[in-house]
Amino acid sequence: ENAPVYGGPAFEAPDLDDDDLLDGDTAREALAAMRELAAKPDQPFFLAVGFANPHVPWVAPKKYFDLYQVDELPLPDNRYPPRHAPAFAATSGADFFWYGNVPKDRNITPEFGRQCLQGYLAAISYVDACVGRLLEELDRLKLSDNTIVVFWGDHGYYMGEHNWWGAKHNNYEGATRAPLMIAVPGQKTAGQHSRALVEFVDIYPSLVELCGLAPPADAAGLEGRSFAPLLSDPNRPWKPAAFSEYPKGGYQGTAMRTDRYRYVRWLDKQGQVAAEELYDHQADPAENENLAGQAENRELLGQLAKQ
Repeated sequence: ENAPVYGGPAFEAPDLDDDDLLDGDTAREALAAMRELAAKPDQPFFLAVGFANPHVPWVAPKKYFDLYQVDELPLPDNRYPPRHAPAFAATSGADFFWYGNVPKDRNITPEFGRQCLQGYLAAISYVDACVGRLLEELDRLKLSDNTIVVFWGDHGYYMGEHNWWGAKHNNYEGATRAPLMIAVPGQKTAGQHSRALVEFVDIYPSLVELCGLAPPADAAGLEGRSFAPLLSDPNRPWKPAAFSEYPKGGYQGTAMRTDRYRYVRWLDKQGQVAAEELYDHQADPAENENLAGQAENRELLGQLAKQ
């Protein structure tokens, strides 16, 4: 009851031009920086451009909302927490409910949920247009042939799955699986998709290798691994697992994602295992049922815990 209340709504569709809102303004500033950099052809550059969308609040020009017919948007069918999961773990953050137009009883009706989805999709399309402007300018400035482009999002989002909205505060797939795309000049596999497990800690060593830079002196201390080899062979064998951490309910959660399973281990303040979760993505890609309590999985749990 003492939670803060944001004055603004969770989504808003002002009838404005792209550059009148935050992300369009960011794109405009980035374009100006690119033109300055293009005037110094012998000077290497690193340009980081961060967009606020599609993080809530979803504020985008009305034309992007108009791309989506709100009544036709499908809602997820698993509007319930993962079955048999620890109650403290199977939640997400409450910050979505702080926005001004979100029902205070936290009952997201199908009608309001579809409005949220429209806002989320509009926000994505707005950022997509902003990114397109940057890539077009890279071509116009003739920088595309010697510039590496990486696109990533800092987290995934739940949009109604498990009845979580605008949510990312947990160790599940929807929060920890996020966009990652890279374009390297001369890439023979452009447009292909790799199912290999990679992590954001891999971006730095990958850029070092792709730019032909000397590895840092403390490279042995890096947790990341360059994924440059995947760009020439997207289907090659790769790292066996990816990791994430998030604390919940006074416990420290560490999640490990293999090609088939998500295993989450929860430790108490004494470092003892308080709970475990196991999801089989071959049979249950939506992570609707925690299998850790089933006797037949005891040996598998031991293997994953050791890994």
